[in-house]
Amino acid sequence: MRFVPIKFKILRYVADQGVVTVWDVMDYFGQWSDVNSAMIALFRAGVTQQRYGGIRFGIWFIADKVLFERLRFYYPDIPRFKVRGEKLLSKVPHSLEINKLRTILEKVDKINVVDWWSEEYIRSLPVHKKDGITAHKVPDAIFWRQRKDGSRQKYFLEYERSLKAPGRYGKIFQFYAKRKDVKDRNVVYICETEQIRDKLLKIEHDLVKSGRLIAVGQYFNFILKEDFIKTYGVPKEQ
Repeated sequence: MRFVPIKFKILRYVADQGVVTVWDVMDYFGQWSDVNSAMIALFRAGVTQQRYGGIRFGIWFIADKVLFERLRFYYPDIPRFKVRGEKLLSKVPHSLEINKLRTILEKVDKINVVDWWSEEYIRSLPVHKKDGITAHKVPDAIFWRQRKDGSRQKYFLEYERSLKAPGRYGKIFQFYAKRKDVKDRNVVYICETEQIRDKLLKIEHDLVKSGRLIAVGQYFNFILKEDFIKTYGVPKEQ
């Protein structure tokens, strides 16, 4: 396996996640004891910094498409990422929460995540590799965990920071229910509040009553973010 310098590991992480904070990078890599060192590493990687709200040290993203091409030397199989600018910046709070969820899932001992497709990764795939995922419904992430017997289990991750219109959930839930790779509650909804979780549970029940879903508890796992962090929020020792 080719040695990958930390500079390119950082670039790959930022390309995957779209937008990050310096704290995200420190938590994910666990390599720096102080913020200044992590910021220097981001600057050396060519990542762009921008002020955003009250976030200390701002947000970071890739603004130069040449950096994506440089990544291909170390990651030849990655899709061709694009600079998405305003589309990324329009959903910063949501994206930063996804970064935290990814770090938790990849760093805890309770689950062995062996592959992660972020929303940006999925959007960058050619159509024939998207496996039926369209631009109208892209998960926040798809990841695979390795079981003890060596087999892999696929999960779809959705983070609900706020509620969408009820009608949209009907279409989304039916989209997942039609997929052959959706089973055993492997579509995981991490809900910011109890109100959001309870609303999604009600929508699921209503869809079953109306005959638009087969059964309750077959496709979806609705988890309160607070409970998720209590269960999985202890990272491995770095």
